[in-house]
Amino acid sequence: MSFSVDNIDTVKLLELLGPEKVDPADVKAIKEKLFGYTTFWLTKEEPFGDLGEGVLFIGNLRGKREEIFAKLQRQLRELTGDKYNLFMVEEPNSEGDDPRGGPRVSFGLLRKEVSEPGPTTLWQYVISLLLFLLTMFSCVELGIASKVCLSYSSSVIFCYMIIPSQSQVAYGL
Repeated sequence: MSFSVDNIDTVKLLELLGPEKVDPADVKAIKEKLFGYTTFWLTKEEPFGDLGEGVLFIGNLRGKREEIFAKLQRQLRELTGDKYNLFMVEEPNSEGDDPRGGPRVSFGLLRKEVSEPGPTTLWQYVISLLLFLLTMFSCVELGIASKVCLSYSSSVIFCYMIIPSQSQVAYGL
């Protein structure tokens, strides 16, 4: 079998190169042990994140947001350690507000590697310094060019106002 561009499946390639997704066994454990009738009644789950690397838990909040969120974060840390980050987000496509007031909320679960940026590398510093220097050079160059252009055009206008007949000949107007 020969290799061709048609044989490449883009979805599989994105899955291989993209960020690691949430483990389904962990999702099952989280659904069973974190969510319940006293915290957050789970009604459905959807993919979460730019590439679907997380899970969005949609349901009904069963208490004050701050208390429930703190409790769920603590229980998640006890259950999985520092493997995941839990986010409280406004529920997408909700039909109405929460009966307790404010927008309806859902919980997003992402791996820590996906949700937190890594440390800045030396190459990132070098590239940012290079871009900064190029920007400064462009600004100085533009400033010098505009100053030269303004001084030339203002002298032409000034000379034309004082001696119109001679400035037409001198400046080719």
